Amino acid sequence: MSERQKQGQKRKKSYYVQSSNKKGASRLHALEPGMKGFLITCNNREREAVREAYNLLNEYADQLYGQENKVTTGKDGDDATSSEDDDVEAALRKEVSALKTGARWDERRFQVVRSGANNCVFIRTTVPRPDELVHSIMADVHKTQTTKSRFILRMQPVMASCKADEDKIEEMAEEVLPAFFGEELGGHTFSILVKVRNNNKIGRTIVLPLIGKVISEMCSANRVNLDAPELVVCVDVIRTVCCLSVLKDFALYRKYNIQEIVAVKDKNGSAESKEVTQAGQERENGGEATADVDGEEKEEAGPLEAVETLTTKEPSGEGDCAGDVAEQTSGTEEVIPPDCDTAAV
Repeated sequence: MSERQKQGQKRKKSYYVQSSNKKGASRLHALEPGMKGFLITCNNREREAVREAYNLLNEYADQLYGQENKVTTGKDGDDATSSEDDDVEAALRKEVSALKTGARWDERRFQVVRSGANNCVFIRTTVPRPDELVHSIMADVHKTQTTKSRFILRMQPVMASCKADEDKIEEMAEEVLPAFFGEELGGHTFSILVKVRNNNKIGRTIVLPLIGKVISEMCSANRVNLDAPELVVCVDVIRTVCCLSVLKDFALYRKYNIQEIVAVKDKNGSAESKEVTQAGQERENGGEATADVDGEEKEEAGPLEAVETLTTKEPSGEGDCAGDVAEQTSGTEEVIPPDCDTAAV
């Protein structure tokens, strides 16, 4: 026991700061320009969110691209490839050998890195189309109405990243956006969302006109639509790195919030089932007078008359915007206003 500990004295804060800056203090790599992957938000449960993200991404990536071919290099330079016929002990030996030999982290299909912001997880990937993979996950969740996660809130694909400078952002936009807003595509409606975390040198007042100018120059038919855009361009600045995403079906998939897709569908389903039950009871009455909710009697509509019902409810999305959303029970999709930080160019 040291003299300091015997005397009950605490170490100064500078001691711990210096220790944290030493090489090897963190085994995770940091988010760097040039990476593509997935930006995931959670609520103080980053470790659990990473585990869920690995399970989700590997499940759907195996369906789209096949199983990952894990290759590790031994001391003799020979490649050892995992096989389905190996038993459990052989698989464990290969895993231990990979850890000892220090297999390159960038060879893995998905690898978490330090994002530099709280409640934000960035998973680096080697798949060619991160947007295609995330869209398949959202489509399956919307179709099956099965909750796929407990800790993940939003899962956003990142097509490209660069240094958070105006020139670099413009170059990245000119490289990525033509695949979505090019002249040959005939024009799309779009909106731009900008989120800045831990950076006070660049803001949405700089990024919004910059991205809007690039999109407008690509095709004159591209138009801003804040209510129901076909494509949403998301620009996320985290410390010194700028991430670019282009999202389809942004309103349908509840801003790419996995939990909200199922929650909203459940609420709509219960409301619709209640209206269907009431309509069935009215048909059984055969047009006779029935009691209203307030106790008053009213005349039922004839069998040839169609009654349209319009209900208004509070949206339950993740965003901070407040407002009512009108929803028709005839089966039309609801339209959700974008985030508050959306601005027209």
